[in-house]
Amino acid sequence: MIAASLTEVGLTTVDARGERRRVLSGISLHVSVGEVVAVVGPSGAGKSSVLSCLAGLDQCSEGRVEIVGVDPWTLNASERADLRVGNVALLLQGDDLLPSLTVKENVELIHRLRRERPPASVIDGALDDMGLLPRSQALPEGLSGGERRRVALARVAVQPPRLTLLDEPTDGLDHRSASRVVDMIMRRAHAGAGVVVVTHDHAVASRADRVVFLAGGLVRRELVNPSPTELEALFS
Repeated sequence: MIAASLTEVGLTTVDARGERRRVLSGISLHVSVGEVVAVVGPSGAGKSSVLSCLAGLDQCSEGRVEIVGVDPWTLNASERADLRVGNVALLLQGDDLLPSLTVKENVELIHRLRRERPPASVIDGALDDMGLLPRSQALPEGLSGGERRRVALARVAVQPPRLTLLDEPTDGLDHRSASRVVDMIMRRAHAGAGVVVVTHDHAVASRADRVVFLAGGLVRRELVNPSPTELEALFS
């Protein structure tokens, strides 16, 4: 079963000056259950746009997007949101925490939206994995940037294994916290999630099954189980 796919996708956006800009050109990317795909490349390459298309947040100007076999753009806005909440665990570059909720309540948020009550052991386990259990009753305003990022990652971790899209998950984290994130990514893949991670972190990319190098909105290179030498060449 394909978790998600982009087939010959192109994306054109309009910038603040009203000028049209080609962001992606003819991108094809498929991720299967249990697979980790790392998307790497220079700033402005279109990496985050790939995640937005895969999540059904941005509509591509051409091509086709599928999430568990469904094209989100054949649905209305409410159905599209339901498809995303039911099948996509998403981490964007902003932490997206609700300021009035505690750390623990923010981690439970997706379950609340789905009117589910997750086992306390699942929530506490994710908080503990991210080193946040002592901060579970704190509000976001009292957290450091790294702590806020880890709360958002814990929220991803408690969602059932499914399509998991992560934008620079280790950005701003210390080595220990970044290692926890890599462990979380691998656990989700082993549990059956398809994972696409945009990263500039060599340690994250080195654990991926495939590494896709993007530049100028195009896939310039794709490596399967890359060697350390091949990765060094991509990151140099």
